[in-house]
Amino acid sequence: MINIEFLKQNIHKSSSATICEFINAINTFNMGKDMLIFCMTELADRRRGGEQFEYEKHIEKITPFPKTSIRSYNNVKPIKRNQ
Repeated sequence: MINIEFLKQNIHKSSSATICEFINAINTFNMGKDMLIFCMTELADRRRGGEQFEYEKHIEKITPFPKTSIRSYNNVKPIKRNQ
């Protein structure tokens, strides 16, 4: 799980494309509204600062990230380990 405080301290080091990938992962895995808002705010601040990156298009391009459900793994049997 991504720590929101770690994200806040280090997001400025990430490219806008990477932040878009974070947004996609956060949406896909329901990792938290706070992180999503923080990432979107960072992209908006960068745009207001003059960055020309079209993050909306990039997010649309990468959005077909496969959706999964925990329920789909209910029938997976645990691996037996030799002890």
